Amino acid sequence: MKAWAYDPEAFGPPPDGVQVVGEAGPDVEFVVPRWEDLPALDEIPALRVVQVLSAGVDWIADRVPAGVTLCSARGARDRAMAEWVMAAILADAKGAREVAEQQARRHWELIKLGDASNL
Repeated sequence: MKAWAYDPEAFGPPPDGVQVVGEAGPDVEFVVPRWEDLPALDEIPALRVVQVLSAGVDWIADRVPAGVTLCSARGARDRAMAEWVMAAILADAKGAREVAEQQARRHWELIKLGDASNL
């Protein structure tokens, strides 16, 4: 199977039987595009799958030919986003912004740090 991706180096080595090519030519079956590098999908007759790296597909759905499977990355970043939200909540509870502002001014004042139980 031939595949094309906008940045083939970013994905690591392909699985056995998959050849990553430099152009989305007529014999490519699998495409990983991004919105600013979208090839003319209707000009790839062998195309079977389009995989986007975003959760949403509204930017590409109307450009995918009939019979071609469109896959999103919905849910792929859920855990990382939940971790970021928890870190942001804890940073806010500990006054991270105020500490950073004092550090930038090189002027320190007493900050009463609470803990997460005070949220």
